[in-house]
This record gives sequence, C-alpha cells and structure tokens, in this order.
Amino acid sequence: MQVASPSTGIRVLIVDPHPGVRTALAQALGTAPGIGEVRAVGGAAEALAAVGTWRPDVVLLETKRRGGDGLDLLRRLARGGEGPPVLVVTSYPDALERLEVMLAGGSGYLLKDVATEVLVAAVLGAHRTRETEQGRDDR
Repeated sequence: MQVASPSTGIRVLIVDPHPGVRTALAQALGTAPGIGEVRAVGGAAEALAAVGTWRPDVVLLETKRRGGDGLDLLRRLARGGEGPPVLVVTSYPDALERLEVMLAGGSGYLLKDVATEVLVAAVLGAHRTRETEQGRDDR
C-alpha cells in the first residue's frame, strides 16, 4: 500500500500484520503536514526489502507478530542506529516490552489508539532527532 502526499516531507514505512491497521495509520499520516510519502507492508521480509530499497526516514513497527520475531525485526531494521528510527506502535501496553524495545534500538513506543497529532509529532520528532544526531539538522 502506498499513500502519496506532496513530494516534500519525510518517508514513513508502516510494518503491521493487520491490513486494517496499515490502512488506518497510512490514512492518518498521509495527509499530515511534514509527511511526504507513506508505504505499508505486512511481513518482515517486505519490511527489510523496503528499508533496503526505498530507504524510509522513519519506520512504524508492530512488534507483536506471529512467530514472535518482532524484536528481532526491530534490531534488524534499526541496525544499531545506522538504520531509520523505528517507532513501535502496538495495541496493548507492556512495560517489559517497552524496555525491550528501547534496548533493541527503538526510538519510541506508542499505542495504536494515540491521537493522530501525537503520532505525527512522534514521527517528526524521531526523524528530527536522527537528523540532529547525524549532523543534518536543517533548522
């Protein structure tokens, strides 16, 4: 799935096994100021391929996945800080998972029912933080 916005703005990849969630997140982000293009995939292999070829600026990831590979996928996407910032977006809060996400290189932990403004602010903030860390802050 691909939602196109103006060519300016950041690229966001949504990785969630549920098509309805992918659609809802893509629609929420697709019209937000500062967001350029949103793509969504369901599987780990698709996510890794998209990060390798499309090079999104931020990834939204559901770690609760069939097969339990969510944290491993997070580590592979984040690549020790060399990959894009990865925000975990999940349905059920879990304090232990939140800690594991941060230790695995995640840039944040949000619930899926978060207000659109908060989601957009988190995505833009994760991108801005990464740009600043890499010395590419445009402000």
